[in-house]
Amino acid sequence: MSGSTVMQDQWVFDAFGINPADYAAAAPGGGSPNEGAPGVGPAAGDAPNQITPGSLITAVPPAPIPLTPAPHKPAAPQPAPSQAAAPPAAAPEPAIDPSPIFTIVSDEQLGRLLKTLDQVEAKVQDAMAADSAMRAGLKRRNIDVRDKDALAKRLDQVLLAIDPQAMKDLRTAKGLVDTAGDGLRETLIEIETGKERLLNLKKLTGISRKDDGVDAEAHEIAQHYDLVVQSEKAVMDILPELLSPFAWASGVLELLGTDMLKDKVEGHYKELLAKNKVLTTQLDKVIVALHKFGREETQTEREHLEKLVTLKDERVTHLTTACTNFASDLASLPAKGGGATPAALKEILDNYREVDEQRKKMAMVKQEIEKNPALHDDEMLKSLQPPIGTFDPKLTNKLAMTRAGGSATFVYVQDPGHVTVFHLPSGMAQPDLEGIAARVNKLKLFDAAVHDTAALAESWESTIDSEFSM
Repeated sequence: MSGSTVMQDQWVFDAFGINPADYAAAAPGGGSPNEGAPGVGPAAGDAPNQITPGSLITAVPPAPIPLTPAPHKPAAPQPAPSQAAAPPAAAPEPAIDPSPIFTIVSDEQLGRLLKTLDQVEAKVQDAMAADSAMRAGLKRRNIDVRDKDALAKRLDQVLLAIDPQAMKDLRTAKGLVDTAGDGLRETLIEIETGKERLLNLKKLTGISRKDDGVDAEAHEIAQHYDLVVQSEKAVMDILPELLSPFAWASGVLELLGTDMLKDKVEGHYKELLAKNKVLTTQLDKVIVALHKFGREETQTEREHLEKLVTLKDERVTHLTTACTNFASDLASLPAKGGGATPAALKEILDNYREVDEQRKKMAMVKQEIEKNPALHDDEMLKSLQPPIGTFDPKLTNKLAMTRAGGSATFVYVQDPGHVTVFHLPSGMAQPDLEGIAARVNKLKLFDAAVHDTAALAESWESTIDSEFSM
């Protein structure tokens, strides 16, 4: 056995707690794995008929030599031996470093992953199919979704046909949306930074663990503020959509003068109002707790939070009003001479809305997928990224001989320094393992598609926004 093989054997023995003697006994025929193997003879230097001291020697007489040679008969011609096809050369064993990094994936991990894949794959497939259908539809309409220059040129042509004063009013309305959104964002950030001040509340007021009642009150205030930060982040998450009004407001062009216009616009910031109400409730609890705490050092923070609540609600009102005005101005956008809104503009905005709605759908599926703990096991998922490596039958057999019962085990070598050992759930075979790897790869492709669609929507938004900016 070569030195490198010995080192490989020793590694696998050490890594999995295998007793080399048990492995030798488990090998077919017992004893050394090489015992009785063809081509294995005496060691070099051993004499084939070596005589040991004390042995008996019997002389063997030579055979007699005949006086008359026997007549020579030519041998009959023999057919040439058939040329048997040479057996295929065995695949070389993958090289492994003496001390590789190894990853063990248990049958429980694979079982949880399989269950998760069964739950999410249909939704992923539907989202991918919808994304492909959207892109195919745009292509049939001769729209290159990635050509920002072509989109900008179409917008330039359309905007020349729109009434200049109406364009000015729309750009002003868009600027007010941006300003109101920035103001609300700044207030939310200021609310979040209050957590650091309240985390230092005990230090600020000199509270120690000996002050049981006061310490508990301070801890309660900190817990309340944790809920404030969660609510604040929920409001912050809504802002990007509201601050991209061409996406959600593009469907209002035909609704001017109808009750549906108001309903549609209010529907887009309905969630903002609801989540802002939750944030106000959580802030009020902190304010009450600070008032109850009664320390002079905390009254300044309480007064500051009261002002932030008022300012936050004002800025939410500013944003919703700005969004309503923008949608109304967009819906009433006339052509020069008082004509109807150019159909080409409606088409551009409808195409953009289609892209943005697909972005939202894929993002929702991705968020749902990410809730599954099995898909947070980064080390396992990395081991299952195709190609999972080169199958190593020698190490696989070695582990199989030393694992009494249990799940089937397969060893793959990713590279000389990385080895993965997969313990398969009951009833699963080696092809199933490679099938799981292919399914995991589909999730990776879906993740890439989500990012691509988001980047596409952002590209459209920035191009359209720049055309309507002040």
